[in-house]
Amino acid sequence: MDKTNSELNSGPKVLTVIVPAYNVSEYIDRCVGSVMSAPSASLVETVIVNDGSKDDTGSKAASLAGTFGENVVVIDKENGGHGSTINAGLRAAHGKYVRILDGDDFVNTDDFERLVGILCRESADVVLTDYSEYHAEDGATVPRRYYEKMESGVVYDFDELCRGETAFPEWGPILATAAFRLEVLKDRFTLTERSYYIDMEFDAYSVEAVKSAVYYPLDVYRYYIGRADQSINQNSYVRNFKQHENVLFKLIEYYYGGAMTEPKRNYILKKLVIPMVTAQYVILINYMKSGKEYRAFEKRLSAYPEIANHPAVATKMKRFHRATRGIFVKHDSLIKKAAGRGNG
Repeated sequence: MDKTNSELNSGPKVLTVIVPAYNVSEYIDRCVGSVMSAPSASLVETVIVNDGSKDDTGSKAASLAGTFGENVVVIDKENGGHGSTINAGLRAAHGKYVRILDGDDFVNTDDFERLVGILCRESADVVLTDYSEYHAEDGATVPRRYYEKMESGVVYDFDELCRGETAFPEWGPILATAAFRLEVLKDRFTLTERSYYIDMEFDAYSVEAVKSAVYYPLDVYRYYIGRADQSINQNSYVRNFKQHENVLFKLIEYYYGGAMTEPKRNYILKKLVIPMVTAQYVILINYMKSGKEYRAFEKRLSAYPEIANHPAVATKMKRFHRATRGIFVKHDSLIKKAAGRGNG
């Protein structure tokens, strides 16, 4: 006998989708609708975490819960930042797998439906898929493919992927690509609250307990680009550079003190810590009004000589700025041009 809708809704969920939501009234219907319009939506638990929104995100979330019943859960909380929404969502999750879908993003429903079917039978600790950027200004969709060196449907030892130079040529598991078995995340870490850039924390902490990974070439996630207040916006980077720096040093401390295998430590260094260090230098060298912040960062980073002197960090231009104590950081591009150097 076929199960009724109510029986399906109350049964075990194969996937929990955590939706961090802050002032996303304009987007939340599209976000949740893209998930709940999948034919297998009864197997999905969508947890909307309303982070003290000042618009009508909360009322729209409540309306969505009314429409979709037990498949949509709403958590209303005081504002605590992106990290706090994921922390709350993980505490509330019950699915076999869990993934994050920001409230202004959405999914390609067809490939999301295929993913749910795969998760029903899959047992790998992390299931990787593709994503595309969706650009607001022209509606263009730009594919991002990070795992083409992995064979579809083949389960890999995660440490072996970390050891290889080609398996993760750019990124390993990130928010837009990864569905984790809930038990490898639940009660294992707490993300920083009231801060931007916690996605890098999540990318680091989430792999500690992962032993196996599998990839399927499904274009699931649609990453919306176009909001003026996005953390990847240049002005936001400059305004919130100290938060970026603080998250970076949390990852450095985790790199040295976390209980993880050596391949994972190396992965976190190369794929997360070093890119964040170089990004911080870009902010401090190119966009700060003086060298004061640069010198403070240099002093703080010098406590970790392995990182401060890493070849990707201690480039010729960085060594020049160190030697001159950041006096010329505002003129970095002119110095490079005069010297005929394109990077550093």
